[in-house]
Amino acid sequence: MLQITSLNFSRSNYIIFKSFIKMVKDNHIIFTDNKETVDIIAIDTDNEEGIQSWHHLNNKQILKVAFGKKNKNIDCHYYLEKPLQFDKINVLLRNISHDLITTNLPKEIKNKPPVKDKYDYYPFLSNIAKQHNKNYLLITIETKFQFILDFITNRYFVILGNKKQFFTQDIVGKVKITPLTKEVYQKATEEQTAQSLEGFLWCCSLQSINTKQLDIIPTSAKLSIKYWPDFSLCPYEKAHLRIAACLSSQSLTFNQLLKQANVSKETAKGFINAAALTQILNIDSSLFDTVKYKTKNMLTYFLAEKKKKLNVLDANTLKVVFIGSVGAGKTTSINVVSEIRTVSNEGKATDDTAKRKKTTTVGMDYGEVTLQKQLIRLYGTPGQRRFSFLWKQLSKGAAGFIILIDNSRPLPLSDLSIYLEYFENFINKIPVIIGVTRMQFEKHPNINDYRQYLKDHNKQHYPVVSVDIRETKGVLMLLNSLLSMHENTHKLTLDNI
Repeated sequence: MLQITSLNFSRSNYIIFKSFIKMVKDNHIIFTDNKETVDIIAIDTDNEEGIQSWHHLNNKQILKVAFGKKNKNIDCHYYLEKPLQFDKINVLLRNISHDLITTNLPKEIKNKPPVKDKYDYYPFLSNIAKQHNKNYLLITIETKFQFILDFITNRYFVILGNKKQFFTQDIVGKVKITPLTKEVYQKATEEQTAQSLEGFLWCCSLQSINTKQLDIIPTSAKLSIKYWPDFSLCPYEKAHLRIAACLSSQSLTFNQLLKQANVSKETAKGFINAAALTQILNIDSSLFDTVKYKTKNMLTYFLAEKKKKLNVLDANTLKVVFIGSVGAGKTTSINVVSEIRTVSNEGKATDDTAKRKKTTTVGMDYGEVTLQKQLIRLYGTPGQRRFSFLWKQLSKGAAGFIILIDNSRPLPLSDLSIYLEYFENFINKIPVIIGVTRMQFEKHPNINDYRQYLKDHNKQHYPVVSVDIRETKGVLMLLNSLLSMHENTHKLTLDNI
């Protein structure tokens, strides 16, 4: 690992330079303030003091980087042109890293461009704000970007601005930091979560394969959209663009839309569901119930059907939530025991998930089953962590959790730790049972390994079993075990809950 520092930088340039370097990943170079052990020094050569430092270091075995406006008097191998921008520093560090460390790598690896959307902004934001001894901060960069920084949970929220545009911005001297009270922070992050939920609704409806038009929309209604949808929220098809073009310019019935946009029924239904759930759909019909459509919690109606509330249960019902890794069998479990037609949002699998299965849950699954004269509502959460903002919301009001872990995944014990940690506040209060699936394909780790893992983490009271969720009896075993634990925990009969 190489060390880099700066010399003769202004205070603002120093802070931004250091913050950007902390944000760059996998470059084999870290920032240090110790100039005695440094390998690389970036020198501001736009002033006399910087020029003198440059010449003074000529005879030392230190790699020098000239930082400044184009200066013909400096002969250098590495040059960082003002103003400071993340893209420039990223390229500089990659070039140095390749030249000094990875010269033996294949050319196609050396020249592979960085994936910008995978950078963690927290190191950058926390470094430029660390001198402020406050828990919550609003960081504003000109009028283009706003971030909320939470030092308690080490998180940040993007309130304003496209993160991808951040890479080419000159932000030196343009950063404003404002302390926030806890009340203001909570209000701002609640609004941000609401925006994330809207994006989730759009994504899960538009990409749904087994979709169903919302019951509240009459088939004879004239449809149009209030404004052009934000297609950046999820992958889309050209057919979706044609539908948007038709509905943004005129009002059409569903059948007219199919003909004019030349799309399939399923594609049109997915688009209409997405537009309705995100409140951009205009519906012109005397049969239309505007009260239902204008309700704020469209997610409740979409997923639970017929006015069933998502987190508030009737006196004689219990809510059980299936959580766990992608492909562990959450959707299958609900399908094999549900006594009603399950509400399920399956989308085309992307990234690493596509290697394991063609489709994955992009919304949530919902089903019902009656056990011991008790109605059990079954909720399946999406396994991918990009939907984690919805996990806790769906867990409110749960009587118990079933954690499903796919034993054939590379690190099943690590998968388990993710869910135990994320849902810790819930499962410390209510029963949980862990079901390990696909053990017929991968024998290790075995059940004793899981038990030892739980014991090592002081969670040995959580039952862990091997289960084939393709069989009804296996899923019923999990549910009946959970209900028995729930009855024992509350010291009540199920009929009185």
